Amino acid sequence: MTQPEPVKPRLELSDVAVAAYNESRARREAANAEMAELERDERRGLLISADQVRNEAFMAARATRNILQAIPARLSAILAGETDAKKVYRLLESAIDDACRALSEKAASGAAH
Repeated sequence: MTQPEPVKPRLELSDVAVAAYNESRARREAANAEMAELERDERRGLLISADQVRNEAFMAARATRNILQAIPARLSAILAGETDAKKVYRLLESAIDDACRALSEKAASGAAH
């Protein structure tokens, strides 16, 4: 006579364990979907790395500093002999406007690349 197979104990998961697993799986799937969307946007050129942003901000700040620091060298001899305060003001204003325009053009040409 054949012996019946022993009954294996059935592993029962509690409702709490099933709910926790499902919640964990849903979070993982949402994170995977978000990562896929970010990778897609990066490939499309809609996103750039934080390192690239930091580098470009540094370069923009350096260009700003260089252009502004060049103003005294260009104007000091002219301003030294000028006694009309309004003319000094206009010369300074014009130099600052030129610097801002140069920076704007530099930014626009950099954004086109």
